[in-house]
Amino acid sequence: MIGAPQWNSNFDSFTDWTYDDNMMYSCHRYGGDACVEAIGNFIAFRDKTNLPMYMGEIGHNTDEWQEAFCIAMEQSNIGYTFWPYKKIRNSCFNSITPPENWDKVMEFSEAPRTTYFEVRDARRLKVFQADLSEIVDYHVTERGESLALVCCCKSYHKCSRSASGSDSVE
Repeated sequence: MIGAPQWNSNFDSFTDWTYDDNMMYSCHRYGGDACVEAIGNFIAFRDKTNLPMYMGEIGHNTDEWQEAFCIAMEQSNIGYTFWPYKKIRNSCFNSITPPENWDKVMEFSEAPRTTYFEVRDARRLKVFQADLSEIVDYHVTERGESLALVCCCKSYHKCSRSASGSDSVE
């Protein structure tokens, strides 16, 4: 299975599809019109190469959009897979309700951190006050030359690192 550049949507760079007869292409689509015409470029590429096209990710839209888009793909003989666990609130097939104080986690994640001073300022946000500890566990871990902040939502899963350095999620 071969994906295209630009989120599996731009097949212009592929010029040789004859080197293997056991392959297929994967495309993605998250918005726009939910009709056959909207995926005409995928259909045209599939027909030009005479190889299967597979929609590897959809599911980032309203229920009505997804229903119409699935019909369009079925009419076009394109298989598909939902990307169900991607969003908070009702904008995909299966979304989660944000936990209390989630806005504080987002405030930290969106704060600029390109310089030492910005990192320091981001750490001073109210996010790192005691009320955040009700939502997430966070710690700084060293990986090679860099440091990474690891946040785990207590209500959904726990992350851990073994002594050998391997990560796990429960």
